[in-house]
Amino acid sequence: CNFKRYMKNEDEQMKKNDLIKQTIINKTNELIRKQSNVTIKEIAKECYVNIAAVNYHFGSKDQLIEIVLNSVIAELKNSVLDLINNLKEDATPEEILTNLLEFVYSFALDNMGIVKYFFLQTENQQDASNLLLDSFFSDNSFTQLIFEKLSLATNITDPVALRARYMILFSAFAIPLFIQISQSKQDAQTVSKPLLTNIMFRNQYIKELIRLIN
Repeated sequence: CNFKRYMKNEDEQMKKNDLIKQTIINKTNELIRKQSNVTIKEIAKECYVNIAAVNYHFGSKDQLIEIVLNSVIAELKNSVLDLINNLKEDATPEEILTNLLEFVYSFALDNMGIVKYFFLQTENQQDASNLLLDSFFSDNSFTQLIFEKLSLATNITDPVALRARYMILFSAFAIPLFIQISQSKQDAQTVSKPLLTNIMFRNQYIKELIRLIN
Protein backbone atom coordinates (compact mmCIF):
# COMPACT_ATOMS: atom_id res chain seq x y z
CA CYS A 1 0.00 0.00 0.00
CA ASN A 2 2.82 2.37 0.85
CA PHE A 3 4.47 1.66 -2.50
CA LYS A 4 1.24 2.31 -4.40
CA ARG A 5 0.73 5.51 -2.46
CA TYR A 6 4.31 6.54 -3.24
CA MET A 7 3.86 5.84 -6.95
CA LYS A 8 0.58 7.73 -6.99
CA ASN A 9 2.21 10.74 -5.33
CA GLU A 10 5.10 10.57 -7.83
CA ASP A 11 2.66 10.46 -10.73
CA GLU A 12 0.71 13.42 -9.38
CA GLN A 13 3.92 15.39 -8.85
CA MET A 14 5.05 14.68 -12.43
CA LYS A 15 1.71 15.85 -13.77
CA LYS A 16 1.94 18.96 -11.62
CA ASN A 17 5.47 19.68 -12.89
CA ASP A 18 4.39 19.15 -16.49
CA LEU A 19 1.50 21.57 -15.98
CA ILE A 20 3.81 24.18 -14.44
CA LYS A 21 6.32 23.80 -17.30
CA GLN A 22 3.64 24.15 -19.95
CA THR A 23 2.16 27.17 -18.19
CA ILE A 24 5.58 28.85 -18.10
CA ILE A 25 6.12 28.11 -21.82
CA ASN A 26 2.67 29.41 -22.76
CA LYS A 27 2.98 32.61 -20.71
CA THR A 28 6.49 33.28 -22.00
CA ASN A 29 5.17 32.78 -25.51
CA GLU A 30 2.44 35.38 -24.89
CA LEU A 31 4.91 37.85 -23.38
CA ILE A 32 7.60 37.63 -26.04
CA ARG A 33 5.08 37.96 -28.88
CA LYS A 34 4.28 41.42 -27.51
CA GLN A 35 7.72 42.57 -26.32
CA SER A 36 11.21 41.37 -27.10
CA ASN A 37 12.79 42.26 -23.75
CA VAL A 38 11.19 39.76 -21.39
CA THR A 39 12.76 39.37 -17.96
CA ILE A 40 12.70 36.24 -15.87
CA LYS A 41 10.98 38.28 -13.16
CA GLU A 42 8.12 39.14 -15.56
CA ILE A 43 7.79 35.50 -16.57
CA ALA A 44 7.68 34.31 -12.97
CA LYS A 45 5.12 36.97 -12.03
CA GLU A 46 2.87 36.10 -14.98
CA CYS A 47 2.96 32.40 -14.03
CA TYR A 48 2.52 32.95 -10.28
CA VAL A 49 5.76 31.11 -9.53
CA ASN A 50 9.12 32.25 -8.19
CA ILE A 51 12.22 32.75 -10.29
CA ALA A 52 13.78 29.60 -8.86
CA ALA A 53 10.92 27.56 -10.35
CA VAL A 54 11.69 28.86 -13.85
CA ASN A 55 15.35 27.97 -13.47
CA TYR A 56 14.46 24.60 -11.96
CA HIS A 57 12.29 23.55 -14.89
CA PHE A 58 14.35 25.06 -17.72
CA GLY A 59 17.86 25.66 -16.41
CA SER A 60 17.82 29.32 -17.41
CA LYS A 61 15.72 31.99 -19.08
CA ASP A 62 17.78 31.59 -22.26
CA GLN A 63 16.90 27.91 -22.56
CA LEU A 64 13.24 28.72 -21.97
CA ILE A 65 13.31 31.43 -24.65
CA GLU A 66 14.93 28.99 -27.08
CA ILE A 67 12.08 26.51 -26.56
CA VAL A 68 9.51 29.26 -27.15
CA LEU A 69 11.25 30.57 -30.29
CA ASN A 70 11.46 27.08 -31.74
CA SER A 71 7.75 26.59 -31.13
CA VAL A 72 6.91 29.91 -32.84
CA ILE A 73 9.09 29.06 -35.85
CA ALA A 74 7.45 25.63 -36.07
CA GLU A 75 4.01 27.26 -35.88
CA LEU A 76 4.89 29.64 -38.70
CA LYS A 77 6.28 26.89 -40.92
CA ASN A 78 3.31 24.60 -40.32
CA SER A 79 0.89 27.44 -41.08
CA VAL A 80 2.73 28.23 -44.32
CA LEU A 81 2.62 24.55 -45.31
CA ASP A 82 -1.11 24.42 -44.55
CA LEU A 83 -1.65 27.56 -46.62
CA ILE A 84 0.21 26.06 -49.58
CA ASN A 85 -1.61 22.74 -49.33
CA ASN A 86 -5.00 24.48 -49.17
CA LEU A 87 -4.44 26.71 -52.19
CA LYS A 88 -6.66 26.08 -55.19
CA GLU A 89 -5.13 23.75 -57.76
CA ASP A 90 -5.58 26.38 -60.47
CA ALA A 91 -4.02 29.18 -58.36
CA THR A 92 -1.71 31.35 -60.42
CA PRO A 93 1.93 31.87 -59.36
CA GLU A 94 1.08 35.45 -58.45
CA GLU A 95 -1.80 34.29 -56.25
CA ILE A 96 0.46 31.76 -54.51
CA LEU A 97 3.13 34.35 -53.71
CA THR A 98 0.59 37.01 -52.74
CA ASN A 99 -1.10 34.67 -50.28
CA LEU A 100 2.23 33.60 -48.81
CA LEU A 101 3.56 37.13 -48.41
CA GLU A 102 0.31 38.47 -47.01
CA PHE A 103 0.16 35.67 -44.44
CA VAL A 104 3.77 36.03 -43.31
CA TYR A 105 3.47 39.82 -43.01
CA SER A 106 0.32 39.44 -40.91
CA PHE A 107 2.05 36.85 -38.75
CA ALA A 108 5.04 39.16 -38.28
CA LEU A 109 2.86 42.11 -37.28
CA ASP A 110 0.97 39.95 -34.77
CA ASN A 111 4.29 38.77 -33.33
CA MET A 112 6.40 41.91 -33.50
CA GLY A 113 8.06 41.08 -30.18
CA ILE A 114 9.44 37.89 -31.75
CA VAL A 115 10.68 39.79 -34.80
CA LYS A 116 12.39 42.36 -32.59
CA TYR A 117 14.01 39.61 -30.54
CA PHE A 118 15.52 38.00 -33.63
CA PHE A 119 16.88 41.21 -35.10
CA LEU A 120 17.49 43.65 -32.23
CA GLN A 121 18.45 41.86 -29.05
CA THR A 122 22.16 41.48 -28.44
CA GLU A 123 22.12 38.64 -25.91
CA ASN A 124 22.34 35.21 -27.56
CA GLN A 125 22.31 36.89 -30.97
CA GLN A 126 24.32 34.01 -32.42
CA ASP A 127 21.76 31.43 -31.27
CA ALA A 128 18.87 33.48 -32.68
CA SER A 129 20.70 33.90 -35.99
CA ASN A 130 21.44 30.18 -36.18
CA LEU A 131 17.78 29.40 -35.61
CA LEU A 132 16.76 31.66 -38.51
CA LEU A 133 19.44 30.22 -40.78
CA ASP A 134 18.56 26.63 -39.97
CA SER A 135 14.84 27.29 -40.47
CA PHE A 136 14.80 29.41 -43.62
CA PHE A 137 18.17 29.08 -45.38
CA SER A 138 19.41 25.54 -44.82
CA ASP A 139 18.48 22.66 -47.11
CA ASN A 140 15.39 21.22 -45.45
CA SER A 141 11.92 20.04 -46.45
CA PHE A 142 10.40 23.47 -45.79
CA THR A 143 12.84 25.47 -47.94
CA GLN A 144 12.64 22.82 -50.68
CA LEU A 145 8.88 23.33 -50.88
CA ILE A 146 9.30 27.12 -50.95
CA PHE A 147 11.86 26.75 -53.75
CA GLU A 148 9.38 24.62 -55.71
CA LYS A 149 6.70 27.29 -55.41
CA LEU A 150 9.19 30.03 -56.28
CA SER A 151 10.31 28.04 -59.31
CA LEU A 152 6.69 27.75 -60.39
CA ALA A 153 6.16 31.48 -59.98
CA THR A 154 9.32 32.55 -61.83
CA ASN A 155 9.83 29.67 -64.31
CA ILE A 156 13.40 29.35 -63.02
CA THR A 157 14.82 25.85 -62.71
CA ASP A 158 18.50 26.57 -62.15
CA PRO A 159 19.09 25.98 -58.39
CA VAL A 160 21.70 28.74 -58.06
CA ALA A 161 19.51 31.33 -59.76
CA LEU A 162 16.53 30.13 -57.73
CA ARG A 163 18.42 30.55 -54.45
CA ALA A 164 19.50 34.03 -55.55
CA ARG A 165 15.86 34.99 -56.22
CA TYR A 166 14.91 33.59 -52.85
CA MET A 167 17.54 35.76 -51.17
CA ILE A 168 16.29 38.81 -53.05
CA LEU A 169 12.71 38.02 -52.04
CA PHE A 170 13.65 37.49 -48.40
CA SER A 171 15.76 40.67 -48.24
CA ALA A 172 13.14 42.88 -49.87
CA PHE A 173 10.45 41.29 -47.74
CA ALA A 174 12.38 42.11 -44.55
CA ILE A 175 13.01 45.81 -45.26
CA PRO A 176 9.52 47.05 -44.22
CA LEU A 177 9.79 44.97 -41.05
CA PHE A 178 13.05 46.71 -40.13
CA ILE A 179 11.44 50.11 -40.75
CA GLN A 180 8.41 49.09 -38.69
CA ILE A 181 10.70 48.05 -35.83
CA SER A 182 12.68 51.29 -36.06
CA GLN A 183 9.54 53.40 -35.98
CA SER A 184 8.12 51.55 -32.99
CA LYS A 185 11.43 52.10 -31.14
CA GLN A 186 11.34 55.84 -31.81
CA ASP A 187 7.75 56.24 -30.70
CA ALA A 188 6.41 53.47 -28.50
CA GLN A 189 2.96 55.08 -28.53
CA THR A 190 2.72 55.03 -32.32
CA VAL A 191 1.92 51.59 -33.64
CA SER A 192 0.17 52.38 -36.90
CA LYS A 193 2.60 53.86 -39.38
CA PRO A 194 2.04 54.15 -43.16
CA LEU A 195 3.88 50.92 -43.95
CA LEU A 196 2.84 47.35 -43.24
CA THR A 197 -0.02 48.44 -41.02
CA ASN A 198 -1.36 50.42 -43.98
CA ILE A 199 -3.28 47.83 -46.01
CA MET A 200 -3.16 49.85 -49.24
CA PHE A 201 0.62 50.27 -49.04
CA ARG A 202 1.18 46.65 -48.03
CA ASN A 203 -0.84 45.33 -50.96
CA GLN A 204 1.02 47.59 -53.37
CA TYR A 205 4.37 46.61 -51.87
CA ILE A 206 3.58 42.92 -52.33
CA LYS A 207 2.63 43.55 -55.97
CA GLU A 208 5.89 45.38 -56.59
CA LEU A 209 7.84 42.67 -54.79
CA ILE A 210 6.33 39.95 -56.98
CA ARG A 211 7.05 42.06 -60.06
CA LEU A 212 10.66 42.40 -58.88
CA ILE A 213 11.32 38.66 -58.53
CA ASN A 214 9.58 37.91 -61.82
